[in-house]
Amino acid sequence: MTVPKFKPKVPRRSVEEFKRQGMWTITGRLSYLTYGLRYGIYNLLPPYLRWFLPLIQEDIRDLFRPETEEETVAEEISSSVEIQEEFLSGGFPLYEKYRCPFKNPLNCQEPRQAIADNPELKSCPKCGFPTPLPQQGEIQGKRGRYRIERFINSRGQKRIYTGIQLLEEQPVMIQEYLLPKRYFNEKEAIQTQIAFENISGLSLADGRIQTGRITEVIEAISDRNDRERCYLITTINDGITARTYLSRKGAMSPRQMRYFLNQALQSLEYLHGQKFRLPNGQIQASFVHGNLSLDSVFISPQEQLYFHDPQFRVYLGDLALWERLFDPPTDVRLTPTVPQDLKALGYVCFYLLAGVNTDDNDRFFEPRSNQDWGKTDIALKLFLWRLLELDTPFSSATEARRALLNLPEENLLDEIYRDSLPTEETRKRQKKWWWWLLLFFLLGLLVSGLVWWLGWRPAPVAKNNIPCCISDVAGVPTGKFTYSGEENGIWNYIWRQPNLIKKDQTLEAEFAQRRPQLQLKYLPQPTGEKAIAEVQSGNVDFAISSLTTNLSNDLKARTFAYDGLTVYVPFSYEQRDLSLPKYLNGQISIQQLQQLYTGRITNWQQLGGPDLPVRLYIPDSQEAIRLFEDRVLQEAELIAQFRKMVERGDRTSRSGNFEGNLPKIVQLPTISALRTVLQEFENEQIGAIGFGAISQVFGQCSVYPLAVGDRNNKFIQPLIQENQQPIDPTTDLCSQKGSYYPNYQAFQTGDYPLAYPLAVIFRRDNRREAIGDRFAEILNTQESQELLSKTGIIPILNPRNP
Repeated sequence: MTVPKFKPKVPRRSVEEFKRQGMWTITGRLSYLTYGLRYGIYNLLPPYLRWFLPLIQEDIRDLFRPETEEETVAEEISSSVEIQEEFLSGGFPLYEKYRCPFKNPLNCQEPRQAIADNPELKSCPKCGFPTPLPQQGEIQGKRGRYRIERFINSRGQKRIYTGIQLLEEQPVMIQEYLLPKRYFNEKEAIQTQIAFENISGLSLADGRIQTGRITEVIEAISDRNDRERCYLITTINDGITARTYLSRKGAMSPRQMRYFLNQALQSLEYLHGQKFRLPNGQIQASFVHGNLSLDSVFISPQEQLYFHDPQFRVYLGDLALWERLFDPPTDVRLTPTVPQDLKALGYVCFYLLAGVNTDDNDRFFEPRSNQDWGKTDIALKLFLWRLLELDTPFSSATEARRALLNLPEENLLDEIYRDSLPTEETRKRQKKWWWWLLLFFLLGLLVSGLVWWLGWRPAPVAKNNIPCCISDVAGVPTGKFTYSGEENGIWNYIWRQPNLIKKDQTLEAEFAQRRPQLQLKYLPQPTGEKAIAEVQSGNVDFAISSLTTNLSNDLKARTFAYDGLTVYVPFSYEQRDLSLPKYLNGQISIQQLQQLYTGRITNWQQLGGPDLPVRLYIPDSQEAIRLFEDRVLQEAELIAQFRKMVERGDRTSRSGNFEGNLPKIVQLPTISALRTVLQEFENEQIGAIGFGAISQVFGQCSVYPLAVGDRNNKFIQPLIQENQQPIDPTTDLCSQKGSYYPNYQAFQTGDYPLAYPLAVIFRRDNRREAIGDRFAEILNTQESQELLSKTGIIPILNPRNP
């Protein structure tokens, strides 16, 4: 008997799931293919033709997809509009001990009307709550006097005003914090005011410029005449809160969310991993934000440079460090933690993806519910689950950001359709993919022919959302501009010294060739301080300097590279028995440098070295000397003794080594000093030591750069070998050139004790054209960073081949 073949009946649901899964896979592959093709065409185009491609893309959208897509281009919004719409009043009751008819005395209309009639009024005539500050009222701080321009609104437990710093006429944001008498007694109010001034505001402990996109605090002021008030003065940025972003633009796309997350996690890495100095001088290893929400994350629109990248910056503000000071004393104050920061960021991202945080019934959206998720992709959703602690949580912001950067390319899936078949409209749209492919193929042929005809020039691909090329930077004002720097400083050297980037060519000439429309005139000054003073007085448009600490509030600095002081001793193979690098074990401490450069050590035997007299060398750069005083000598007494020795060295000739019992200090240009110390060691048996910029010392094998110890006596060598190990006294610096290079990470992170940033310094003046900011943007492009790395300084971006 023949048994009929058995054909198992596949359930209809399985077939539908198979179809749906296949459709998602095809859609994702085609999406990835078209994106890659579009991106490749963009990179093939010369920079001056790239503007044309987005226009074609928009025309194709209109032709094939009549429905409107979510725009990713950030709008240019004036500062006044931003401020006016940024702060939205809350709907929940605040300060219930005050019987405010609006149930929110921070935003109540009654006291605002009352102070319009009587600016001296301090409390609301109906409920007794502190009134808003009167318009045109003034606040005196340690760094200046500030005038109230207008009340904006409230956010959290504070009022927000725009203001003006009267001395420089610069706009500022004034945040008024309150200590109402029905919640804080006099003793508690005084203690809070003192704490507020001591801890409000962060700066990096090593003096570097803040790079973590944290709202910059100018100063914290406690009102001595009114124990109910404190004021936080901050700079004004063009950002809007994430809550306002939601109300204005709706949900973020998955691509925008990845861009948002990358910046937010970078800021948390910065907070969690750096050493900070508080206004009272206290240094703390790290901080936790502790107050992340839709109201403390700011999104700032940027100029559209690349049509395929979202264009905005993310800033964090309102740290719990000072915000929680104004919670009523009866409230329980929990210690914020790193996991809480990551979870709070997860909720911010979830709401931004969903487009809202509550539904029509005021129910908060819940990430455990699939229906509350908007359009996203599986990889991003799984990542956010970990941030929200719905899956294995991340241990740190660094781990989270590393996982984010390793996510696969987004494959847009609408989670709402996960449990249903594609609609008829979706199927019709999918049929158009072949038209897309054909159109892009023809467009690729057209562009390829155009590029061939014009002469093909490959354009580097932008990475990490950093502009690629000098010519790509938009918004550069036209005209002739002047800027300054120190005459003998490191910028003067790398800008005007030929043969650093190519034979017989200077960096100045190279920039002129690559951006001929940029007309800059360099007017150096004898010192970096005078160059910065020229910016303040308005005689030049900006300056380039390493003196970025203690800048006045009217100045802003944008870092574009790093450099550092290198301490060196002679390196000779002919005098191995007296080799200073060997005796010093290739390292020296800050304390030993202090002893050497104040005359307390006159012979190397005092440090366990050979019997050689000490001779001290310093560069002719006043910036380098100033940095040496700040980073090495540190104390006023030691600096005064050092300066006395420098002055004595200027009066004496080089024939004698000593005047009295003090070693002689010789001031020479760094390149000349490198040759001199080796000659003196080999011919005169003198053990010289000097310091200079790493960019000038690197590659010179006549001297050995010593590892420098920090305060914890952790010695950091400025040069490392190809195996990532530091050089040592046995390394042949002459015959092994090319096998060692600067320790980029140590300079970029500030681990090397004598590292410092190089920055463009310009005025915070919206009335002047922003040439300083634009030139800083040019210097931060990948093309400029490659050029800067060839000069010997440390770029922000690591070069491809160090």
